[in-house]
Amino acid sequence: MNKRLNRKWIVWLLTVMLLAVVLPAGGAAAASNEAELEWERTLSKDIRFIDVKQTEDGYSLIGSYKQSFDLYLAKTDTEGYLYWEKFHEANSEPGRRYLPGAGTTTPDGGYLIGGTVGIGRERNSPFFIEKYDTEGNSVAYIHLTGGTSPGFSDIRLAKDGGILYANNLGGWFNIHDRAFAGKVTDQGETVWSTKLGDTFASFGYHSDRLIELTDGSYLVEGYNGYYRNQYVWRLDAEGQILETQEYQGLISGAALATDDGGYIIFATDAETNEVVFLKNTASHETELYLPLSFKGEVKSLEEAADGGYLVGTTEGIYKTDENGNVQWQRALSELSKLAPTTDGGAVVIAGQKLLKFKGATEEAPLEDGLSFDSNAYSLVEGQRLDTVVTAVYGGAKSDVTGQAAYTSEDESIVSIDEDGNLTGHRLGQTKIRAVFDNMSAEATVFVVRTYKAVLLDSAEYSVNIGQPLDIIAYYQEGNKLTDITAESSFEVSDPSVARIEDGHIIGLKIGRTALKVTYRGYEDTAILDVY
Repeated sequence: MNKRLNRKWIVWLLTVMLLAVVLPAGGAAAASNEAELEWERTLSKDIRFIDVKQTEDGYSLIGSYKQSFDLYLAKTDTEGYLYWEKFHEANSEPGRRYLPGAGTTTPDGGYLIGGTVGIGRERNSPFFIEKYDTEGNSVAYIHLTGGTSPGFSDIRLAKDGGILYANNLGGWFNIHDRAFAGKVTDQGETVWSTKLGDTFASFGYHSDRLIELTDGSYLVEGYNGYYRNQYVWRLDAEGQILETQEYQGLISGAALATDDGGYIIFATDAETNEVVFLKNTASHETELYLPLSFKGEVKSLEEAADGGYLVGTTEGIYKTDENGNVQWQRALSELSKLAPTTDGGAVVIAGQKLLKFKGATEEAPLEDGLSFDSNAYSLVEGQRLDTVVTAVYGGAKSDVTGQAAYTSEDESIVSIDEDGNLTGHRLGQTKIRAVFDNMSAEATVFVVRTYKAVLLDSAEYSVNIGQPLDIIAYYQEGNKLTDITAESSFEVSDPSVARIEDGHIIGLKIGRTALKVTYRGYEDTAILDVY
């Protein structure tokens, strides 16, 4: 069955809703609190980031190298400082390369990656799924049938341990006119694969996200390639299409399952650029259509720690309750991905920044017990760091740092003295333990190397012949940037196109070349165009 939800029907529905529903104070149409930025970290400008997730002891990052398409995996500590990073070469077959398109961090801390083999409009380019362990080592590779101009949109674990995915194949003009969704077992055996749309290229379909509903059926969210209208395909447990619904005038949407068997959609009104909230029942009827107080195309959607929703748009991040009422927000540009954090806040990738925003959660009642002042600590080799241990009795807190007894699981990595002071010895991860009055507490400790790098002030430079252009080189150590332009050495791969003179680029002839800066063994490169 096909259903098309047009704007006139929406206006009528909205009128009824406004008569029947009274928004609570501070609801969707009201001004909301601004989220507080807790910390900000600079990410590599050479990486296209795909996903970010909070883990038990920090954050995981997934991306690909912009120039070579190599897969990038990384883990940070709780403060966003890099603990480790790994690149996996994108040479899947002789003479061909693979392009990671979607990724997620699994509950055990590993990684699940979906992508395509071959770049551009190659024929018979397959899809692939690859699994990595918590240390970023490949443990399984699954090959899927592909076609022309493949694109991988979404990958996630099913409730039974299988793998759900959404992908697309292109036609003329590189438009993805055939949309697919599927499921494989954790061993790579196909459970089902469904083609959602197959039309003329300029009127094709695109699948963005596959979600599993509480009754075991599935929902695929996507859009029409020409009109960009929001589409939803409902599938049964075997992947057969039960219903297709089009939301005319709504674009750039994202969907999530709800506990009652239904689902919600956040999408953008194509005319007003306002975000709207749709709540659908288990019988797939829209019971709430609510224009919200913020704008922008929806880029990322996740369920928040309290059961509400985190929405990322081209204009900012927004936290709503389960009925779409805005609770806090923060204006932000270049957002590509967000994820909820256990404190009610959010971690966000925006541009080449990793940002942590605090939530506005109510403080839970204190329970008796012992705790460190952090669940995880990070320090560099040779660094000394103090801890604070607090005991709670009958709802009252007491600092018992000087009275607790301490141990480290691996003192070759980190030691802890009788006053709770940590000392990092070598690269690694271990746990520390405090004991006081028959109570105990644990925390994870990372000993890391200070992140060091050389960075140019741009990834691409453009200059006219004979025109000088300033360049700046920075040395990054941890979160500190120092201008090292005068102490650096610069090299142009084709000196007939341009030269470097006293920190200036001088264009010599029309062409493209590469610029490299070197400082203390570290280097960075950029593209240089002369017009």
